[in-house]
Amino acid sequence: MSGTMKPSRRSLLGCLALVVLGFASVPAWADEPAKKAPEAKSAPATVSVVFDYGNGKEKALTGIEWRQGMTAWDATQAAARRAPPIEIKHSGSGAMVFVTGIDGVKNQGGGRDKRNWQFLVNGTYADTGVGAKVLQAGDKVLWKFAPPPPSGS
Repeated sequence: MSGTMKPSRRSLLGCLALVVLGFASVPAWADEPAKKAPEAKSAPATVSVVFDYGNGKEKALTGIEWRQGMTAWDATQAAARRAPPIEIKHSGSGAMVFVTGIDGVKNQGGGRDKRNWQFLVNGTYADTGVGAKVLQAGDKVLWKFAPPPPSGS
């Protein structure tokens, strides 16, 4: 007998039942579109503050968390609170704050040969006071103890 075996109706129905049960057991989430992996949190935006004492000594404080509306004064105060703390002497408040000394190094007053604390943002002398100069993420505040800049700077 070289014949082929013909499947019975019963075995065909059994196979069909297994296929139907197989599809019925697919989880409901299989129809949902693939979900994205959670996005990695980006590092907070920061600014930095550098104190240049005019004698070759510098203190650089980086990674100061930036926030909308932050001023150069806010960043300076945040930097001063880091360990070891930096002593900042000033007069006035708000937009009218004026720095008179840093770490015991005091302003010397007026005159071409006198050195005083000046601040720059991103290498440019600020066009407003430290309490009014609003920073952007990534800005660098530089305090330097130096004679007045040449005219036009």
